[in-house]
Amino acid sequence: MDNKSIGIAILIGLGLLLFFITKKAPMLASASGCTTCQPLKLMPAGSLARQYTNKEVWSISWNSDGLPEKVEIERHATEG
Repeated sequence: MDNKSIGIAILIGLGLLLFFITKKAPMLASASGCTTCQPLKLMPAGSLARQYTNKEVWSISWNSDGLPEKVEIERHATEG
């Protein structure tokens, strides 16, 4: 292969890559069967943001080989 052929092959590859990157979202929507898909909304429109306080307490018992034998996790989450 000469340099011209290599250059053409690289341009075709970059063109195909650009095509697939820009067409990714519609392909996924049609593959899942969803024709009217919309972005995920985490909170309904007009709702206020909520604040949470989280607390975790971990208790781990180790064996002589350095592996965990028992793991206890206590979690407390409160809204406020």
